[in-house]
Amino acid sequence: MRPGRLFLYYLLLLVVMVSWTNIAMSPPLPVRILFLIAVLYPGLNDVRGLLVAALTCFWSIASFGYAYSYMPTMPYIYVIALSLGLWLFWDRHKEITSRLLGGENSLVFFFLIYVWLNDAYTESTLGNTSYTLLTMTMLVPFVPVVNRRTVTYFSLAFMTITVVLSYYLMTTRDIFAFGASEFTPELNRIGWSDQNYLGLGVGMGASVAFTCLMNTRLYRWYFIIYSLIAFAISIPVLLLLGSRGALMCLMVSVLIQFMFSNAKKKWKVLLVLVGIAFVYYLYTNEYFDLMEKRFEADDGTGSNRMLIWTKKLDAFYSRADFFDFIFGIGKDQGIGITPILGMINMGFHNDFLGFFICYGLVGLFFFVAMLFRPLLICWKKSPYRTVVWSNLAFMLLGSLTLEPFLMDLYPFYAFLFYTLLLAKVKFVRS
Repeated sequence: MRPGRLFLYYLLLLVVMVSWTNIAMSPPLPVRILFLIAVLYPGLNDVRGLLVAALTCFWSIASFGYAYSYMPTMPYIYVIALSLGLWLFWDRHKEITSRLLGGENSLVFFFLIYVWLNDAYTESTLGNTSYTLLTMTMLVPFVPVVNRRTVTYFSLAFMTITVVLSYYLMTTRDIFAFGASEFTPELNRIGWSDQNYLGLGVGMGASVAFTCLMNTRLYRWYFIIYSLIAFAISIPVLLLLGSRGALMCLMVSVLIQFMFSNAKKKWKVLLVLVGIAFVYYLYTNEYFDLMEKRFEADDGTGSNRMLIWTKKLDAFYSRADFFDFIFGIGKDQGIGITPILGMINMGFHNDFLGFFICYGLVGLFFFVAMLFRPLLICWKKSPYRTVVWSNLAFMLLGSLTLEPFLMDLYPFYAFLFYTLLLAKVKFVRS
């Protein structure tokens, strides 16, 4: 099947998914299993990552969506599905085993083993970090060839996530609107789940869309138009979500690409002029009101983040011994180490702090090494080096203000996986 037809196939499936907005009950289990097979099966024989891109697209939408989806959201379901896929190709077991356990995947594999042993020893049951890391490990054999087609698959996947989630929010915002805070009772903040994580999910696709706009020579006209739509719709959505962190992540990512890309100056000037006009339109239509009020109402603690960090560290230092510093106190114990703001199980709002307290210096080392691995791969020469930098900046800022990796959210692991693939591309033209 030609790539163009495969894109159409997945878009048709997406239309089916978007049309399902039943918040009372999920589709029958046999239908959901058939839908999962329909999503994954056509990509089994594609060596450039179509299966992983499709899985990322549909699973992410299902994870962030406000209604029941045809796609499962439990990580262990995908572990089973990917295991069956590997079993189908077991005649190439030597190649599969080497890609699963060796080379560049060994870091994630050992991180997985460490997290699994730590969770078992500390009797932690909260979250699915082991399943998510296992999923990321199992993705590698399905992308043996990394080239521009691979980049196109993932670009389309992340932009589609942004477009669909933005469509959901723009069409249902009246249902999910609620008072932003005690300081802004006259304004509504939109979102059916945590606005900050939803904002990061939308922002990742927007960052990818801007990457496409900075490399227009590589894509056809309709792909460029789709990139413009994905980026343009993300800005008002992020403003409606009121997520300062997500907006900051996107702006820094965009700034890096804008400053260091090889796009023509005329094109950059045009984008700036169009951007100024668009921002002015949003400002005059009160899209910025909530964001302005949130900045004005901030008491200097970053929405209590500094309070959370301080209390978590103080509680950890008061009880930790040498082994706790090295290996952590476990995920359940770390999240519930001390009540904060009246909540017993308060998160960290910082991945680095969270991995340190829960998994110790060893876990923090694995996390940092995994995060910076793409940068080390493309340090000398890569056609997508600037994009790797911008993606890494996006993930770093997101991890400093939230905890998407510690909370096992697959879309963020997929974005890291995508960045790793970008770092491995040797030539722009495949």
